[in-house]
Amino acid sequence: YPDAGQVEIYKSSQLLINAGFGDRWGSSQQDTAPYYNTFSFEKRTDGGPNGQQWFATAGCPTPTGSDPVGLKKFADGNDYVFAAGEFSAAYQSSCSASGVPANFVVRNQLYVRPDLVFLYDQVSVKNGVPTEHFHFPNQPTANGSNQWTVVNGSGQLQMAAIYPAVTASVTAQAVNSLKYSDGSMGPQVSSYHMTMTANTQNSYQSFS
Repeated sequence: YPDAGQVEIYKSSQLLINAGFGDRWGSSQQDTAPYYNTFSFEKRTDGGPNGQQWFATAGCPTPTGSDPVGLKKFADGNDYVFAAGEFSAAYQSSCSASGVPANFVVRNQLYVRPDLVFLYDQVSVKNGVPTEHFHFPNQPTANGSNQWTVVNGSGQLQMAAIYPAVTASVTAQAVNSLKYSDGSMGPQVSSYHMTMTANTQNSYQSFS
């Protein structure tokens, strides 16, 4: 699935959710990058898709080297867990340097037990506007500048975009009532979709 960089948070209940759904042999479905908690590259001018490919470029090297995408670092220090992954090739149409929106796309995740999560994203932009997507089971409540709270039952997620200054918007996303190719119903997922873009587009970095 085109979900490289996807991250979810479950604490007492679902808080940051996977809103994507895909049955490869079905019809049009919610199976592109904007339905997962990852990046898309909007307003591309090189003819490439805004989201990720299915799987054809999963083994491609990065445009600036020979290191393929994947998990680059993992450490479990008992009171913390850290992971870093690179997934620029997920946005390539082929294993070449052309039609590539970024030289690298790196997501760093730090979980400090029991309840702190940090995301630090790094993107070397070549084409398009890197846009982060987040999906929640209930509507986020704004608590100030670039701060939100999501409540789902006994679970609560407090979220803040620390750096850089961003523009964020939230829209309700329709219930996913699509079917598998055998006619059975897929997961009934409804969500609130947040998009986030940096106000200054240089070499993109986001800390939240």
